[in-house]
Amino acid sequence: MRLFICGLLLFGLYGIPLCAQNDSLYIRQGQEAFRAKDWVAAERAFRQALSINEQNAEVHYQLARVYWEMGNRRAAGQELDRALELDPDNVRYLVARLEHLRQETSFALWDLINEARRRELARRILRLDPENAFALEALGESYANDYWRYRDAVSLTETTFYDFPFRQEDNPDNNPFRRLDETVGGEQTRPSDEAPGPGGVEVERGLSFLEAFGVQGEQVALLSQRLLRAAFLEDPFDLELLRQQGEPVSDWSARGERAYRMARQFLERALDRDPMRRGAYEKLFRIYMLRNELAPAYALLRQMYEFFPEDPSTWLYLGLLHYRARRYDEADKAFQTAFHYDSTLKAIFEDVSALVPESERKAYEADPQGYSARFWASKKPRLLVPYNERKLEHFARMVYADLLFRVEALGLRGWQTERGRILIRYGIPPRSIKLLPWMVASGESLNLSEQMRTFDIWDYGRFRFVFVDEMRNGNFILYAPPASHKNPWMVDYVIKARETFRQLPEYYRFEPPGRLFRMPYLISTFRGREGKTDMVVPYGVPITNPDALGRSVLVAQQGLFLVDAGRTIRAERRNTLYGLRPERVVRFRKAALWIDAEQLSVEPGRYRLSLEFEESTTHALALEQSELVVPDYTGSRFAMSDLLLAYQVEEAEAPRAGEPVLWRNGFRLQPAPWAVFSRTQPVYVYFELYNLSLQNGRSAFEVEAIVRPRHQARGVARLWRAVAGSPRGVSVRARFSGTGPDLMRYLQIDVSRLDPGWYTLTLRVRDLHSRHVEQAERPLYLEE
Repeated sequence: MRLFICGLLLFGLYGIPLCAQNDSLYIRQGQEAFRAKDWVAAERAFRQALSINEQNAEVHYQLARVYWEMGNRRAAGQELDRALELDPDNVRYLVARLEHLRQETSFALWDLINEARRRELARRILRLDPENAFALEALGESYANDYWRYRDAVSLTETTFYDFPFRQEDNPDNNPFRRLDETVGGEQTRPSDEAPGPGGVEVERGLSFLEAFGVQGEQVALLSQRLLRAAFLEDPFDLELLRQQGEPVSDWSARGERAYRMARQFLERALDRDPMRRGAYEKLFRIYMLRNELAPAYALLRQMYEFFPEDPSTWLYLGLLHYRARRYDEADKAFQTAFHYDSTLKAIFEDVSALVPESERKAYEADPQGYSARFWASKKPRLLVPYNERKLEHFARMVYADLLFRVEALGLRGWQTERGRILIRYGIPPRSIKLLPWMVASGESLNLSEQMRTFDIWDYGRFRFVFVDEMRNGNFILYAPPASHKNPWMVDYVIKARETFRQLPEYYRFEPPGRLFRMPYLISTFRGREGKTDMVVPYGVPITNPDALGRSVLVAQQGLFLVDAGRTIRAERRNTLYGLRPERVVRFRKAALWIDAEQLSVEPGRYRLSLEFEESTTHALALEQSELVVPDYTGSRFAMSDLLLAYQVEEAEAPRAGEPVLWRNGFRLQPAPWAVFSRTQPVYVYFELYNLSLQNGRSAFEVEAIVRPRHQARGVARLWRAVAGSPRGVSVRARFSGTGPDLMRYLQIDVSRLDPGWYTLTLRVRDLHSRHVEQAERPLYLEE
């Protein structure tokens, strides 16, 4: 007996330390297995530790980490809850629980519930640790989600906006008046085509039933208005029509503004406490881009670059930001840097499959790379710059779509969602509205059925897209009504989207980096060498202060390009201008133009001409484009070139630096970039003749130039001008001879006797030997 008592005493003295020793041993084994990523062994060791001491909060926490790595979210949550029961104020455990709640649930209701729980848990952590960056980011993320949800959100307080009662007549449960009839034993009658008034028999029977129960006068009239309106709205997503018809629409944008301020405050604090929080940068950049706030976004990305310089997202965001600021050169460099750090992105971003018209789908599938190259070349708005603004717009849309519409729970990047693909086609919609369920938006009782449906309406003016979160998982798809809908084609946005894609596969409007101005120009063609055609293109740059040209140095890029049908540049001229010479300025009554001219030599054919001019400091830009046919002057018949209008022409043996700006075949010219002339100076017209007939080695021809008023009046006004008389114009006639079949000449026409206004200059040339006649015309405008 004494030996037994001694044994009990020894167990009392040494048993508890032995248990503690065994507990520690299993904990060390679990930690070593965790570091070795042997999750099964780690789970077994921690479970054995808990079998010795179930009250060890730290072991529950470590076991939760193991289950997290194993993908068992539910078990991880249970262990975290148990750890917090044992140690409720442990910040590490609270942060882990916060991270656990952060995981997407793929169901809108639970997302809302978890978001509320996360917000409260984050506040609890901050009460214990006011500088906790994780909790600050979590609160900022929650408010950022609120901003994204409510910034352009409305809700309809009375109208069922996706299931009007009188549309689905095959389902009697959807018709309240049928139910009213059944209550009083009425006959179940279907509305007939002869039913009086909108809504048919059902509406009238229902209103009569209400009157029988004492609902009288204005109340019945008001209810009748609403019912008939609901029954006959063809498109319930036309919110403007709803407002016009008196439907109460609640606006949630004020709540969104409050959420924005809170989101920005918490996310900025989180980055101040821990600048390595990668997710906080993305969330903050997202709300900056939603509001197009460029200055704080630049400051944010400068900080992000310091800590994540090789992260492709850093450069993608920078590319989007530069593009928004119209710094296209910098945007191009940023996107290319992102592709350098992630080579898989380049193929994804340059893919044009979402933009291909259905009529060209087979051509794309036969040669995707070749088609893509031709597509981007055909969309390039400017040829003067090395980058392609249309492609940069596409890249920016890709980044923005991923920033807004990514569904991480489903593994979808933003450009893979339906909203993302449509944004890539047409850009950011000028007007968008989220149509929230009333119960969810108001914070009242949650409903798991139809009340949970959220709609996203994008209005581009000419067309509209409506998306719905059909599965309540954050992935919005184009809305299609149920099969029981009476007129499904009226609101089937899947069908409508296909029609829009067919008519307009994609849309882009070039936004210049600076002020866009018009630059007048004229085109004249002449016979060139070796079967080519010479093209002369005078142009004028508008100058607001001509007297300041000599005192400032303006640097500009200028280019002239001829592009064939295959988007190949067949001829081009590029220049860098360092200052504009004051002597080339021509003053007009309401403008002053600095004049220059370019010459190209090209094969005859059909081309697109692009004339570009960009000032380097302010990026003021002129972009003039036109389609033209370059004539062929290589034939043997008598022919005349285009007319080249000029402010001055003189014979010269060689070109001279400075003014005038053009020398051709022994003539120095100051060409006119537009057809505007002052009455106080003569109009010069330069032309060339080819293949004149020769007699005794000499050619002879007669030239007549006529300037006649160009009457715009019609009917009685035109008859009155004929009776009352009008300026007859002026004409110049002369005979010339030469020693060869090809001659170059100019005429000087005095227009001082003509009134200001529009005229037509006609030049007619007769070959006196062959009697062949050639004629050309140019419009003229004479000013005081």
